[in-house]
Formats: sequence, structure tokens, C-alpha cells
Amino acid sequence: DSSSPTLLTLENPRREVREVGRRALALIARGVAPERIGVVARDLSPYVSLLRTEWDRLGIPFSGEASWEVGGPEARRLDPLL
Repeated sequence: DSSSPTLLTLENPRREVREVGRRALALIARGVAPERIGVVARDLSPYVSLLRTEWDRLGIPFSGEASWEVGGPEARRLDPLL
């Protein structure tokens, strides 16, 4: 099911970014709007440059401006809403 979260761990960040990009492209090809696709990591900072480079090359839209720390103040504010 494309709406189910998937845990992905590969041997290095570049391979992870490429595999996630491949999966995102498959979803987009099936009609999923790019803004409905989310990539979540404990810390995206090591991936941002790779995401921009690889996903630009693949033509995948990417917006990584927002970053919330797991358990950070933003997440704690959302807890009562969940």
C-alpha cells in the first residue's frame, strides 16, 4: 500500500536518497501528487544536499525548508491534536 510508511536503511546516504527518489517517481507515475509524498528522517540535515542534487537530476520536486526535531517544541505542540 503506497500510503503505508516504509522503513528504508541502505549502506550509505546516497543509495538511500536514490532509492527514495525511485519510489517517489513510481508514486508520481501512478498519479500521486508530489505534495502528498513525505520523507521523514530523525535528522534530514545530512541528506538535504544529496536530496537536492539527486532529486533535481530526477526531476522530483523537493522542499526541505521545514525541519522539526523529533520530540522538539513543534512536535510537542502537536501532541494534544493527535
